[in-house]
Amino acid sequence: MTNLDIYPNGVPFLKMHGLGNDFVIIDARESESPVNAQIAKVIGDRHFGVGYDQLVVITKSKKADVEVVFWNSDGSLSDACGNASRCVAKLIMDENNIEEITLKTGSGVLVAQKGQNDLISVNTVSYTHLTLPTKRIV
Repeated sequence: MTNLDIYPNGVPFLKMHGLGNDFVIIDARESESPVNAQIAKVIGDRHFGVGYDQLVVITKSKKADVEVVFWNSDGSLSDACGNASRCVAKLIMDENNIEEITLKTGSGVLVAQKGQNDLISVNTVSYTHLTLPTKRIV
């Protein structure tokens, strides 16, 4: 199966990279996401598709500026990807001429900020209080 078998008119996408990882980014804010596990695998094939480390679908969100869904090339979903999040953040910030956005991911809402030299940073999921056992009673 090829991309043309799935969508004869194609699917518009961007190819971006961050620190050596490459991403296919599909903007589905104005339409329904065209991606499912099968399509993610077809697009992700580096020999017969486009190839990527992660495929990212941008959609609208009620909890953040945008929602992002991350697909692996084997068709499985991923909760988040830091480098792909930075690429999406740069895209949205440049599009809207802003310095900060929020991204809803499977790991929660992330905050991305543009810093010096247009470098993009994305916060990581943090826990305010985490209790871990240090000793086990036998």
